[in-house]
Amino acid sequence: IMLSKTYQRSSDGGSVSDSGNRLWARQNRRRLAAEPLRDAMLAYSGRLDQSLGGASEDLTAKMQRRTIYAKVGRFDANETLSLFDHPNAAVTCEQRVITNVPLQKLFFLNSEIVAAEAAALGKRMEKVGLENSYQLLFQRAPSETEVTAARQFFNDGGSWAQYAQVLLSTNEFAYVD
Repeated sequence: IMLSKTYQRSSDGGSVSDSGNRLWARQNRRRLAAEPLRDAMLAYSGRLDQSLGGASEDLTAKMQRRTIYAKVGRFDANETLSLFDHPNAAVTCEQRVITNVPLQKLFFLNSEIVAAEAAALGKRMEKVGLENSYQLLFQRAPSETEVTAARQFFNDGGSWAQYAQVLLSTNEFAYVD
């Protein structure tokens, strides 16, 4: 199967001749919903608790279980989930609305949840190095521009936790191509 022409085709094949993707030549880019985005941050930081079942918990920076176990109230919506288009639990919703607003990016700069995961990820990145960190997060090697920018960042006194927070806030982390 891996040697077949179909398997070896690029996903970028129809982008020029079919920019609207009417022929379904590639997967459309989509942003991760709040739950898998938070779960990915926990998984890459190495702090994801994969235990199954049990009572739901308040969604805080201390909660390390999958987001599906977070409490969702009908009349007291969770701000983090609501920010990333979690449907209102008080009404029925056939499909989640997807928005892209500046507050979502500010969440990555100011959230305790992101800061906690970035600190843990930063420790992990420091152990494995820059090249392996990019391989872990993005399944690719860093470009020369990224390596140069990282070196400059660390020379200017930046920490691994800060650099991890920057990487977690990138579109490449939050979107699936």
